[in-house]
Amino acid sequence: MYFSELYSISDVDQYNWFDPLLEMDSRLFVDPFLIFQEVASSPWASAHDEMVQYFQSAYELLAGHQNNPDSLQYRKTLQLMTFPEPPHFGLGYAKDSTDGAGTGKGFARRIVRAMSEAINRGLEVFKHFEELGLLVEKISRDRISDITCNILIRRFISYTQEQCRALEVPLVEFELERGEFDPIRNRWTSKHIKLPANPFGSRGILLTPKRFLRELPALNVDDWWEYVEPELRDDLNLAINQKLSKREIIRLARERPELIRRWSQAREGRRVEAYPVDRDPEGLHNWQAQGSAIAAQYCIHWRSRGLRPVVQS
Repeated sequence: MYFSELYSISDVDQYNWFDPLLEMDSRLFVDPFLIFQEVASSPWASAHDEMVQYFQSAYELLAGHQNNPDSLQYRKTLQLMTFPEPPHFGLGYAKDSTDGAGTGKGFARRIVRAMSEAINRGLEVFKHFEELGLLVEKISRDRISDITCNILIRRFISYTQEQCRALEVPLVEFELERGEFDPIRNRWTSKHIKLPANPFGSRGILLTPKRFLRELPALNVDDWWEYVEPELRDDLNLAINQKLSKREIIRLARERPELIRRWSQAREGRRVEAYPVDRDPEGLHNWQAQGSAIAAQYCIHWRSRGLRPVVQS
């Protein structure tokens, strides 16, 4: 069931929000680079800066303690880099439900180790935190999406409430364990908020602008290698047809942090398009609606002839 079905919203394509499935996740992801592209007049215009500031604060906390995992500052940074998957969005890789693993403590340790190495090599802040994907092995698109949704949770809450009030969708109070970030105490706090209710799992629903969704982040490991390969291939004495594994590419990125910054700055001038959710050419989201339409047409066909389909056991 879709959000629009539950709340009887017709002509859903006319709206700018993504219509999530309520029983399971759709394999689409929030791309922070699409948020970076927002025009100055957009209410989301400062959202990317908010993400950058979050990581900048973490870097400043870690700097000087990056080689001391037992320090209070290092442990605090670990807490800041723990991003559980917010199940309210209906996005990501969870196979059978909208509950997922997110970015847990083990992954947070890998992130902080990568941050520490970056500081040691002179890269003390990420202008686009997707640059982490070149320093942390196995940081996939759903983890980048999880991090984005966590940091900007307050904005997604306000956006959802605004859309629901316009549509006269009822809101119910929920408690979000990580509903708000306290920059003074440098920690996440719980918050009681009102959201539309999802009957599958007894949780709230958060809506996402369709223009923020992609299948793959615009800034990713393969794109970095495509950008730097002509420069590095001769240095590495690679054969023309020789391919490097993702692990080897990440190792090179760690050794050449200046190329990470040059690449991300170069990509800022490139316009990136969101996934066409309404057309859904890959069948990532509309498959349930299409299946229901076919089933309804099948039943109408049989009934119009005064017949009933035979179901064999």
